[in-house]
Amino acid sequence: MPPPRQARLSRLALVAALLHLGFDSITRPFPATTPPYLLLRYMADVFREMLGMLGVGAVSAVTSAVNGLVSAIFALALAEVARARWAKLAALLLAVWLLTGGAILAIYVAAPWGIALGSLAAGLPRAAVIAFFLDRMMPRPAPEPGAAGG
Repeated sequence: MPPPRQARLSRLALVAALLHLGFDSITRPFPATTPPYLLLRYMADVFREMLGMLGVGAVSAVTSAVNGLVSAIFALALAEVARARWAKLAALLLAVWLLTGGAILAIYVAAPWGIALGSLAAGLPRAAVIAFFLDRMMPRPAPEPGAAGG
């Protein structure tokens, strides 16, 4: 029997980046679900102009690539976890989303509370879906010692 195929960082990062980009595209039309880094309307003039020169699409693509790489690194760090791996990965991704999004909202964005909270809350389904797909792309680890049936 051949050994299980190893998950590759590049493949996981690409899939995660595409999922992040897809979520950006779906959530961007609604201010309450727009990611914090795309809330240009509520940024100070200097940041709005700087990011506006790049364009929302470019900002979204670059941020999605970085988020995809971070997601893939966390997924590989949890590769040997046998129990509830996708839930643990989703929790890590959500924590990073809340930490970075909260920092962006606190420092650069002056959005109304409803929009800010909605923007952060929109990270929950994003984290769950990305964790689900990355988990399915990785081989199943051996059962942990002491686990039921193993």
